[in-house]
Amino acid sequence: MWKVTALDPGRSFTWKSGAPGMWVHAQHAVVPLSGGTRATLTLRYEGPLGRLLGRMTRAITNRYLDFEAAGLKRRSEEIARAR
Repeated sequence: MWKVTALDPGRSFTWKSGAPGMWVHAQHAVVPLSGGTRATLTLRYEGPLGRLLGRMTRAITNRYLDFEAAGLKRRSEEIARAR
């Protein structure tokens, strides 16, 4: 289960999930730039099992973050074109 731990509407949200010995913290944020927006997706593992899991799954986690970022970009551009 994921739990949102911080929310800055229109700017960012942070969530966490975990189990004994492992926590996953993530932040999704957007920053307006001239001519566009930059989205940043971060993920951090904590705890003895979390750090191990983070190392073991680094490649697939990065691939999933890339997929998520690409989907966010596509959808944001669709919305911008529709305006």
